[in-house]
Amino acid sequence: MRSNESAINSILTLISPKDKLLQMPSDTKPGFLHRATSVAGKSKCVTILAVLAAALFLPRVGGAEAPGPAVTPRFYIITDLEGPAGVSQWNQTRVAGPAQEAAKKLLTEEVNATVSGILDAEPEAAVDVWDGHGSGGLLKNELHPKSRYLRDEKPRQALVPGAYTAVFFVGQHAMAGTPMAPLAHTYSSRTIAYYRLNGCFVGEFGALAALAGSRKIPVVFISGDDKAVMEAQAWIPGIVGVAVKQGRGLESAIHLPHEEVCRLLRQRAAEACRNRAAIQPLRLEPPYRLEIRYYEPLKATGDQPGKRQIDSRTMELKVMDLAELPI
Repeated sequence: MRSNESAINSILTLISPKDKLLQMPSDTKPGFLHRATSVAGKSKCVTILAVLAAALFLPRVGGAEAPGPAVTPRFYIITDLEGPAGVSQWNQTRVAGPAQEAAKKLLTEEVNATVSGILDAEPEAAVDVWDGHGSGGLLKNELHPKSRYLRDEKPRQALVPGAYTAVFFVGQHAMAGTPMAPLAHTYSSRTIAYYRLNGCFVGEFGALAALAGSRKIPVVFISGDDKAVMEAQAWIPGIVGVAVKQGRGLESAIHLPHEEVCRLLRQRAAEACRNRAAIQPLRLEPPYRLEIRYYEPLKATGDQPGKRQIDSRTMELKVMDLAELPI
């Protein structure tokens, strides 16, 4: 009780001889007081008792107890192998060998620069890095020592409410069908023609940004080709973007020098970290309808709950939780 004395005294000053607390509009009263003061005819004594009782549950102030520790910011980086500078050919991402290993090194160093930028702004931050490329796109043993490598746990499992402060994308490509976009695809470059979510064409960025947003987690940063960055900015105004190459076709791009890219990533990642409060989570309203168009005909399965075959190449899924979709 002694440690709550100042809090109680502060609350009691609200109660004047004219019952100012009772005169407060109901929508501005604290909930625990509204219930005690909204009944006509209740005396000031009842109000005072309600305030004193409620004050017992307020955080302790003053005295010997120190404030609780600050919450450590946590950041989640989604990566892919098609987006780094220096990568613009399918054989760099699909085929195991020297070309793919060189591409992995480029992506790993871009991720490390991004992690360094986050830590410049938030030295105590925790940074998780998800390797999002199908066959693996990062050199795990060469990742920034203050980051944590994730592989098996997908974003729909990791991005739960309260798990992360913000999401970053590094090495992102544009969605399938984007003109002049290097290595553009949506989840599968060999099988999927497009995704359409709640009526809007969407790529991997938009789908995962919406997933994060449904958990109230903002996406604050993207790097990749210029078309991928423009796609992200269309979904999230104010997102910090770094275009590391300019697309000239499906397997053609003009690339910034690697050293310049890493410098920019570190600088802009720190900026995104510091300004993250200005960016709101992307929110789409449920139910969520995902239309998937395939290149090849599907085997007829008949309609099922939450699943409908529109035609021989198109399927529609309907869910209330984005984590139930193949994203």
